[in-house]
Amino acid sequence: MDTVDNFSFNLHDETREQLTELQVKLKDAVDTLVASFASEFEEDVQRNVLEMGRLLQRCNVSGSGGRSMEQMEADCENCLRPLMDYFELVLSAQANACEKTVLKRLLKELWKITMQNTEKFVVLPGVLDAKLSRWFSIGRAPSKAPAMGLTTPRGTASSKLIGGAQSLFSHVGHNVSASKLLQDFAGDSSTTNRGLTPYQCELLSSCLETIQVYFYAGGRGLKRSFLERSPELHNLQQALSLYSQSTDTLLKDFITSEVFAMEAISPDDACGYLNVQVEVFKHPGTGEYKVIVKVLSASDLGGVHISGVFRPFVEVYLFGPLLADRKRRFTTKSRSGTISPLFNETFVFYLSNRSDPEWYELQFIVKDYCFGRTDRLVSTSVLTLSQALDLGGSAPVRLPLTRRQTQLEAGWTVLRILSQRIATDEVAREFVRVKTDCCCYCTSVNAEDAYVTPSLSHSQLDAVSS
Repeated sequence: MDTVDNFSFNLHDETREQLTELQVKLKDAVDTLVASFASEFEEDVQRNVLEMGRLLQRCNVSGSGGRSMEQMEADCENCLRPLMDYFELVLSAQANACEKTVLKRLLKELWKITMQNTEKFVVLPGVLDAKLSRWFSIGRAPSKAPAMGLTTPRGTASSKLIGGAQSLFSHVGHNVSASKLLQDFAGDSSTTNRGLTPYQCELLSSCLETIQVYFYAGGRGLKRSFLERSPELHNLQQALSLYSQSTDTLLKDFITSEVFAMEAISPDDACGYLNVQVEVFKHPGTGEYKVIVKVLSASDLGGVHISGVFRPFVEVYLFGPLLADRKRRFTTKSRSGTISPLFNETFVFYLSNRSDPEWYELQFIVKDYCFGRTDRLVSTSVLTLSQALDLGGSAPVRLPLTRRQTQLEAGWTVLRILSQRIATDEVAREFVRVKTDCCCYCTSVNAEDAYVTPSLSHSQLDAVSS
């Protein structure tokens, strides 16, 4: 649609403004309709993306010699066939029914849906419920991954797939059968907790290049700039780049992102306070760090009704890199019948001489001791060692306690990658368990009936049930 400024005749300023407003309203209306229409295809796209993920998991390198470029091209073609067949079926039909501008907007929506579902079901299936990330996500961290170039994939196998893109706006004379119904990728026992291998990451990157070239369609489809700069692609590339990083590196990335999430917590969200004292000392000879944590007291533990036996205690975790062979958890003794317990207990953590205190954080979790049952999480708080150093360490710190811990989307990405390592990595298993507990539990505790009530809004409860 041409802008009003391109008209060759003169218009009064008022008329020009009215036409511009109408044009904006028309554009918004078309965008809304196209987005609604594109959502009708999301279930089918998701189904074909799931099959692409299944096929990708079957592609492994046998032996030490790796796979040749021809074998990778064949694997790429095989993985993409269900998705490309579906695109050919849908887009060729819509090309005859839609005006070109509308069709391109439909392509944009399909591109976004494809990238989002690839990230959700192929790259980050994990053990975390994807719906939970919608509750606690408060923003999206900017991606540092470089934009992927739109160079044509090598070999004749991918060329067969791209050939269909060149005739994107032409009719296909025969129908392609849709892929069979698949079970949810994350729930499949054959793929649960199976991360992508380096070869599979490389293969998926090749598949993404092919999909980009398909949507570019030799200049008839979407612009290269839109494809290269789309946040959906950047998030997917960022997740892929994290796969090759060690657990220690991912923990450092997570703690960095968590600092920003903590800054978004309002004092109004506090349900009590925890008084602690944290001191960090460096040994002059060995260079090792000693972290002394003194849990003094808690006060005003909101949401707790003392009609029975309430026995609060505090768990203290140290999270960060280079802790696989070191003590990471301490627990205070429980105190009975009070919402403002006194603890006065001291714990000592030790860090490697290769460590930097800025890489670490302390997780404080207030729980209610339950004999014969799982202890109930009451509230939680986080203090990074860098914050403790800034505060001097000699004076007590009053930490606000919240019923749930908020995460940035970057933090959820790291958690979902680490969740695929829980079968073999003890540090990752403990970290994922604690963080998901602190994010998922949003409770008020009644000590008499031992019932935990979710403190969620109606919209959040609807999101869970949907």
